[in-house]
Amino acid sequence: MRCPALAVAALVCFPASLGAQAPPTADLWLVATSSLATPPALEDGATATLWNPAARMDGRVAFGLSVIQPPDVLGLTGLALAGGYRLAGGVQITALIARIHARDLVRTTTSPTSQPGAIAVYDQLGALGVGFEHSAFRIGAQLRVHDSRFDVIRERGVTMDLGLQVRVLPRMRVAAATHFLPVNLAQTPATDYYAGAEFDVLQPGAQGLVGVTPRYGLTVHADGGADHHGGVGIRIGRPFRFDTMLSREARSGNAVWRPAFALQLRIGPYAIGATRGSGVNDIGATYRVVLDVGF
Repeated sequence: MRCPALAVAALVCFPASLGAQAPPTADLWLVATSSLATPPALEDGATATLWNPAARMDGRVAFGLSVIQPPDVLGLTGLALAGGYRLAGGVQITALIARIHARDLVRTTTSPTSQPGAIAVYDQLGALGVGFEHSAFRIGAQLRVHDSRFDVIRERGVTMDLGLQVRVLPRMRVAAATHFLPVNLAQTPATDYYAGAEFDVLQPGAQGLVGVTPRYGLTVHADGGADHHGGVGIRIGRPFRFDTMLSREARSGNAVWRPAFALQLRIGPYAIGATRGSGVNDIGATYRVVLDVGF
């Protein structure tokens, strides 16, 4: 098979997953996470519920589309589509579908199997969730059904993730979330735990046109290692936002520093953003384009 297959071949080394767990191929979402320019727990927008089920959304009705393009050497593409609807009493219903897959994996004369056609490698999921917001407190949960495939091996699993965001001070927000937590609470390689905090040093409108928000985040991997994220967000009025983050990634054993940058333009109910990250394990640039709509 072609070289991109080597980037994901290690996934089959994980133990076989149970029906109550995310299949091993769900670990491909680590590549998509490397495109974030804010700590995962502090991500906002409809598709941010992929990382934190309690993510903030604008408006009573919200929709989001996110396209992730990792470096060509990995041969991966990711897509997420999400929506939310706010009911009376601070209750919000959320839905999410997402897929990440490998492209252009073909068999050769030395392949160990005689199966015809291309090699399918992907993880796709559908999720339904509910959230509750009261004053400065937000909590959310999503039930996620996974369908994964690595060549002839196809597996399914179910995860239940929880998220929390709290504005503990008028200028300070803290957040935490699980990512692909099995419903049986077993430890699996695909599970991560997120935490983050941010503080508004300057707020647009209250102290001028520019807002400045330093951030810190932590990602703990169930199979060992922790990543640290430090960055800052800058807002110019309401329309413009710039985020930058430097992550210390240590899951592979050797620490790798990974920068990421994001720009967002808001026009009425629409927010369009683009992010560039250096990619998981510094393997190459990963891009993400996001469209959020809130009414």
